[in-house]
Amino acid sequence: MSLRGVDCAWLLIRATRWHTETNIDFTLLRVTFTHARNADLREVHRLLRCPVDFAQGIDSWVLPQRVMDLPIVSGDSQLLKILTAHADDLLAERHSVTGLQSMVANQLASLLPGGESRAAVVARELGMSPRSLARHLAEEGTTFGEILEQLRRRLASRYLADDL
Repeated sequence: MSLRGVDCAWLLIRATRWHTETNIDFTLLRVTFTHARNADLREVHRLLRCPVDFAQGIDSWVLPQRVMDLPIVSGDSQLLKILTAHADDLLAERHSVTGLQSMVANQLASLLPGGESRAAVVARELGMSPRSLARHLAEEGTTFGEILEQLRRRLASRYLADDL
């Protein structure tokens, strides 16, 4: 199963567990994936029961407000600190980068665990040639290497902070 398939499978498992843990049947309002569509949409829609968009700037899912209002059954203060810091980082990054830069960073974040960090691979995932990617990034005043370095630095800082 591809990493993308794992993402979809994880989301389905997580949604099922939310239902089991809360005893509330709900449908996600919307799901987005950064990767391009590689499956029959009818099956994806049948399983997720909501609109699904591919090749977006971010992987996300939108929960109904009533699910967000459910009480937290158990708390973990250390996990809360880690997740709050991560959310703050994501919000700061979202306000500081353009759509293409964000898409490149998202692709890199999903490829790095497998040891992949080549511009050609990211360009292919985004549906463009490596030259087009470089040209569009140059128009935005950055390079693939700069985005990769920023991502590595941010991940390293987060890993170090998580260990403390």
